[in-house]
Amino acid sequence: RGTRAVLAVRPENMRLRDAGSEGQNGMRGTVAEVSFMGEAVDYQVLVDGRMVTVNENPSVIYPVGTDVRVEFDAVHGLLYDDESSESSPAMPAPETVLTENGAL
Repeated sequence: RGTRAVLAVRPENMRLRDAGSEGQNGMRGTVAEVSFMGEAVDYQVLVDGRMVTVNENPSVIYPVGTDVRVEFDAVHGLLYDDESSESSPAMPAPETVLTENGAL
């Protein structure tokens, strides 16, 4: 069994997809809030009891209550040791694959 870790991905490096889409790095959630910010849309997505912020292009709008998949390219993630209070990453994230149950 592996150690616990925290994965950090900036909101502009995540994308929303239809809930049924398949991908390597992503998690399912439900749109809780939508804010139109001109050239971008800020989404608050409820994922496993936590809010995740996603800044998305307004070409497709997901209304509040829509089930979605939050995806990201692992190259944009930083993986931190869950036990550490330091801000330096435990390891780079390109080797990371996040599965539906949160396992790495």
